[in-house]
Amino acid sequence: MQFRSGAEVEKFSQKDGLSADDTSAVLEDREPIDEEIPAQLSAIMTRLLAKTVEERYQTAVGLEADLRRCLAEWETQSHIAPFPLGKHDVPDRLLIPEKLYGREHEVNTLAAAFDRVVAHGTPELVLVSGYSVGNPRL
Repeated sequence: MQFRSGAEVEKFSQKDGLSADDTSAVLEDREPIDEEIPAQLSAIMTRLLAKTVEERYQTAVGLEADLRRCLAEWETQSHIAPFPLGKHDVPDRLLIPEKLYGREHEVNTLAAAFDRVVAHGTPELVLVSGYSVGNPRL
């Protein structure tokens, strides 16, 4: 499967001097070259190729569920209706965002709360307060 940018970006090579950020920006707005490829499969590919880990599938189970749904709809209807991706993509561990620095104590507190919830099944609420960089990511 080949992709092109919606803006018809020309192919480029290493000598063009583009950074990883430049290339990921080109990949963000992609359309399938072959219009016969169902939009949901293109959306799954986009999610698999996402720049940050948080935007990608977190589990093989989640990816498999989406692919199986696509296959089932294709086999029964020869069409794949749009559906929200990742409904079954629930990781079994706490995932900390890639770019979170200087918040070790807070991250450890969240991880401990998560472990207690997994172990005992009792929900907990953890509040993050104060004026500090990184609160939204926590």
